[in-house]
Amino acid sequence: DKMQDAYDHLELMQREGVAPNQVTFTILIDGHIRFGETDNAIGLFNKMNASGCAPDRIVYNTLIKGLCKGGRLVDALSLSHTMHKRGFSPCKASYENLLSCLC
Repeated sequence: DKMQDAYDHLELMQREGVAPNQVTFTILIDGHIRFGETDNAIGLFNKMNASGCAPDRIVYNTLIKGLCKGGRLVDALSLSHTMHKRGFSPCKASYENLLSCLC
């Protein structure tokens, strides 16, 4: 499957000494979201944090989009709150996703 191919490529990248960064994690998180794998996206987000790679605004917005798409309003709102506490603001699309989820 495509996600496994992506993880195989990530493993190769790491073996060659290239550490994953926010862009790498955003691509993988978005892939999980596109395939309806919200729990995997959350797990990867947690792994990202644990590895010391701090999420940026794009990572937060991508995961908020996925949580809303998956009908996980409480989680999306919680992540939005965490995002604010860490000094980031959701983008317009994230606010629109949250509003759609609320309606």
